[in-house]
Amino acid sequence: MKKLPKTEHQAMKYIWAQNTTKVASKDVADYMAKTFFWLKPTTGKVLSRLVDKNFLKSEKDGRNTIYTVLISSKEYIKFETKEFFSFVHNKSLTSIVSTLGESDDISEEDIKELEKWIKNR
Repeated sequence: MKKLPKTEHQAMKYIWAQNTTKVASKDVADYMAKTFFWLKPTTGKVLSRLVDKNFLKSEKDGRNTIYTVLISSKEYIKFETKEFFSFVHNKSLTSIVSTLGESDDISEEDIKELEKWIKNR
């Protein structure tokens, strides 16, 4: 599996959010046009690259193309997290936790959930 560039990840996030294994190219193109102002050929190119990277499989259904999800959101998040943890934080849990702790984005509830996770681990 490879890390997705932002554009491909945006398309996959929409596809994964549909909570289905199949999605029509028209639906993806309509969403990307409305949300990110992409032209249909741009979406087509992105979907084609996702097929080449084995994130999706394509099949024709009349004039439309249907894409089947081959890699789940959960699988990709696990891959990305491992890569980030290994490359950026040199596999140091202390490094990642202290970096997160310096951010205002971490709530007391988040900290309690982390403590609970550590205790149960």
